[in-house]
Amino acid sequence: VKNSDNNENCSNTNEEVDVEKKIPHRSFREGSGLHDIGLIRLIRSVQYSEYIRPICLPLSINPGISLYEDMVLSGWTLLNKTTVTKKKILLNLMDYEKCKVIHLNFTIVVTPLNVCATGNEKHNCQEDSGGPLIFSRNGQWEQIGILSFAKDCGSTFPSVYTITSEYLRWLQQ
Repeated sequence: VKNSDNNENCSNTNEEVDVEKKIPHRSFREGSGLHDIGLIRLIRSVQYSEYIRPICLPLSINPGISLYEDMVLSGWTLLNKTTVTKKKILLNLMDYEKCKVIHLNFTIVVTPLNVCATGNEKHNCQEDSGGPLIFSRNGQWEQIGILSFAKDCGSTFPSVYTITSEYLRWLQQ
């Protein structure tokens, strides 16, 4: 599998596991963008390896991340109608107020429960929704967001993420 930014290898293996149960946030409403977070219970445990491991969540509601700090969105993308490839996109956080104003012309409402990010070149697509927005702190990856809304593929239009730290209590229940 190749990294879509620079063609370096991302991982050697993957593991497919069926979903036992989907658990959306109790206040989530399809199409609203609000409380766009959920859990997936797998039908069986996965075997952790060098390439398969859990992601850390921030320890607090305010994880101390500054604007324009380097972030990574990872996931899978459809290159053509039949080929799926793994991708890793470098992004930067964007000022909340700027993002909110940009999104005023669209049906998505940006709230304090969201963070926005954008990249200089390649970007994510709407099909990447649910993908993790992560960053490295002291050599450990943390998931700070979940992709909720993206514009056209290849666009530098800011994408909207649900802030995972805002839902720590719900995630731990």
